[in-house]
Amino acid sequence: MDNCISILANCVPQNVPNAIDGLRRFCSENEKAFSLIHLDVSHRKSFIDVILNALTKEELGLELIALAISSLRILSRDKDGLGSLSSEGAISRLLSLAELLREEVKCEHRASDDRDDGLDRLITRTDVVIEALKCLCNIVYHSAVARQYCLNLQCVQAILARVRKFFDNTLLTFEVKYFDMRFLFLLTALENTARVEVVASKGFCSLTHALDICIPGKEQRKICHETKVRDGCGQVAGAKLQALSILDRVVIEQAPNTYTIHQNEILLSAEIMKTMFNITLSLPDPESTDTVDHCDRIVFIVRSIFVHLRPLPDEPENLPNHAINVLSNMPTKCLKHLMWTMPPSVWKKIAQDYECRPSSHRYRMQFETCRSVSIIYGRIINPHNDQLPVGLSSTGGARHLHRRGENDVSRPEKKWNDTYNMLAIQTMLQILDDRLKATAQPLQENIIPVLSAFCQMARGNRVIRKYLRMEVLPPLGHVGTTRPEEGNLIRNGLVRLMRSAIEDIKELVADFLFVLCKENVNRLIKYTGYGNAAGLLASRGLMGVSQSQRNGTDYSSDDDDSETEEYAMDKLHIDPMIGAIPKDDGKANPLDEMSEQEKEEEAEKLASLIRDLNRRGVIRTAQVGLDGRPQTENEDTASSDTTTE
Repeated sequence: MDNCISILANCVPQNVPNAIDGLRRFCSENEKAFSLIHLDVSHRKSFIDVILNALTKEELGLELIALAISSLRILSRDKDGLGSLSSEGAISRLLSLAELLREEVKCEHRASDDRDDGLDRLITRTDVVIEALKCLCNIVYHSAVARQYCLNLQCVQAILARVRKFFDNTLLTFEVKYFDMRFLFLLTALENTARVEVVASKGFCSLTHALDICIPGKEQRKICHETKVRDGCGQVAGAKLQALSILDRVVIEQAPNTYTIHQNEILLSAEIMKTMFNITLSLPDPESTDTVDHCDRIVFIVRSIFVHLRPLPDEPENLPNHAINVLSNMPTKCLKHLMWTMPPSVWKKIAQDYECRPSSHRYRMQFETCRSVSIIYGRIINPHNDQLPVGLSSTGGARHLHRRGENDVSRPEKKWNDTYNMLAIQTMLQILDDRLKATAQPLQENIIPVLSAFCQMARGNRVIRKYLRMEVLPPLGHVGTTRPEEGNLIRNGLVRLMRSAIEDIKELVADFLFVLCKENVNRLIKYTGYGNAAGLLASRGLMGVSQSQRNGTDYSSDDDDSETEEYAMDKLHIDPMIGAIPKDDGKANPLDEMSEQEKEEEAEKLASLIRDLNRRGVIRTAQVGLDGRPQTENEDTASSDTTTE
């Protein structure tokens, strides 16, 4: 390194070959080193200074400049040795080399060149641009000061401008696009100002367009988005779709067109979706027409990922996780695009196939839900605010009511069934099931994104909630001695996680199941057992509460909570604490052979032992307070008690 410093300090065109050899040697020796403790910090900072000085000399050639920036990239891995790399001058120079300096600022460094070379310049300087972007990613990750300089120099606007101008151009290399997105992701992840600037610069639209380019099936999504027709997945539309026979339509519904996405597209899509997750955390006007329109497009893209892409590997990027993360930030009104409708005749055929071959499908892809409207006082009341079927309108209903006479103020409800294809939700459910079964203790990054999205979807869309409840918490049959946490069903796996040592997973699983139970305490206990649900009930002040807890959520009626005959037969024998019938171990109950006095003596011994454990701090007794939460008894009260109930 000392040799490189001396050469670069007095670098002239005649010494360029020696400088290139020295820099190449340094890079090859330290390319895989992420801890630079073997290099003296003061020497590193001196090396950075001479490299930054050399980067101001364009006449030294692109090869030397690229190697010099590669050396800076290696040196920038160590937070403690950044030195002048986090200065405004260094950031400005690196942004200029990455072609991300706004033209009015760039002219200060290249006063003699006012020409915008555009794509040609990017192509000829690709190696320099890529290395500069990598170096900037390292620096902004380590330094808040450097991030502020980047924002002050308007690099966010420059990145978005390049995305709009060149992202769909195949001449621009994948690496430039990828590290543009990585740089933008880091800025939006670490600086709220960057997120605001992206939205203010119409970056939401630009990133949506870029993601649409990366994910195959763009034309199919365009049909769905532009026509706003929810019948079918867009593979066939209009008159052609209506002309299909039932069997042909069934084939399309069960196995839509699938596409292969290449490795580069996966990596690029992941960076875009990570950035979109950051900026959609707090959109300034989420209900605006433009925002909802872009969110609709994003939901269509996410649907394509789960429906139309062939199975994706988890490495190097877990694309399903990123898609699910973005989905959890979408407005609830956009979630309807995750599913599409199909004719009842097609639904019936798919349902018959499922019943004939249930083992070939873990979860149903078809779902039927009943809707109704009530005609009251000449108006049609639609409780779910959904589109009414063709042929039923409020005007027609009012005229019909008027003909029957003014005294007829109400009529029976009009009911009909909606039939949906839930293939996207089914795929997500299978992903969750696979991850629950993959290891005894699933990793947070594998479970939490899916559960968060499911909680959001279940709260925001009643059809999705009903489908998830039917698949995750179907009506209970014969319970027997099998506890809710025992078994290989997805319900069993989720109930096991309610006792996880990882607090985030435990709370999220409990919340998901509680939402599926329409926040009804009795129903949650029925499916999980009181012992497994105690943590959620305690944290929400629901211990000892038996009535349904709505919390302002608009759930549909309870008419779908019917019990099976098998469950009704077992119900009286089920211990609600464990959610199953207690096992008979064949041993006699010792209390049966005791007199009443002996039972009282045993109770007093037990109370004494509990007080002793409480006094030692081994346990802490509590009682349910008026707020429904456990309240710890103080030691004086506990020690003064002489009996227990």
